Amino acid sequence: MSNKRRLEKQKERDIELFDDILSGKVKLACYIGKPQKRPLPNKIASEGTDEQQQMLGQLARVYRIIFPGLIWKLSEVNDPRSLRNQDHSLLVLLLHVILMFAFHVESRRAANEVLAGMGAIGILQAVFPEMKTMPHADTVANMLENINAEEIQDAYTKMLKEYINSPGFRDKYADGPLLVVVDGSQSFVRDYRWDKHALCRHVGEQKKEQFYTSYLNAVLVLKNGAVLPVYTEVIENDGEVDGDKKQDCETAAFYRMAGKLHRIFGSGGLTLVADGLYAGGPVISICNKYHWGYMLSLKDGDMSSVWDDAEGLMKAELSNLLEVQWGERVQSIRWANGIEYTYGNNHTRR
Repeated sequence: MSNKRRLEKQKERDIELFDDILSGKVKLACYIGKPQKRPLPNKIASEGTDEQQQMLGQLARVYRIIFPGLIWKLSEVNDPRSLRNQDHSLLVLLLHVILMFAFHVESRRAANEVLAGMGAIGILQAVFPEMKTMPHADTVANMLENINAEEIQDAYTKMLKEYINSPGFRDKYADGPLLVVVDGSQSFVRDYRWDKHALCRHVGEQKKEQFYTSYLNAVLVLKNGAVLPVYTEVIENDGEVDGDKKQDCETAAFYRMAGKLHRIFGSGGLTLVADGLYAGGPVISICNKYHWGYMLSLKDGDMSSVWDDAEGLMKAELSNLLEVQWGERVQSIRWANGIEYTYGNNHTRR
């Protein structure tokens, strides 16, 4: 068999396996225990267990299959480093970061121990020929301090947009508009302001200042339950939040994110799923502007006029009932259509 034909057959197998992974026919469970905190040498180790090597090999193959387009998109990101003294390409350093995230590595020294310590360079080279040697975590950190993170986000967004617009994607993975879930997450809490952009809150009885970072994440939920990340919007202050000036917040981040989601999915291309924080006129107006559907959960007291109409209609339309078996539980879902809601000059009937 010629080399060209062999590569074509490999590509066909990769595509078939990729579809099996998203459809749920193939499932891969990769887990590594949280490393024990102990003094670590500041060097790249060279040994690893068979279990670690097998796990890394499986994960690397899945990444190569699921994100073939991302590899090439990442190669287009501008390298912030000097052209001199480059032992590793930018793509190799970014692959190293992805593996650090996948294995829940918490520090640079742990990265040298966990990743390089697996003796994994031979395995990685088989899947990622770009990786000639394992980079040191300090080299990776220096690159991340200067790289434009927006370019990395844009590279992933381009890959995702091409994929969801590929022939047959919606027929295979969606029953109608794509479901996009947005929700906030928090990380990196400190008792001191390490950066002028950090968010601030007051906790406890003494209202002690606490500083933290927060993000708004949008993920795509496919009809088989698989989840793909779409976009991350950083929630951060502009460095001058004093007095009556408001901090950045989750809803403000969504207003910024909405235009980016529209560029990815287009008008009428998605149904927004969110919690009660987004149940209000501004978010509904954005959805109407882009012709998006929306499913917003309401807490007690939220949008009381909408609740009153919904409860009245559900009593009159008893056929709008669906019972779903979820494990050992049976969930009863009721809904109502034709609810009117007015916000400013916008009138909505759903």
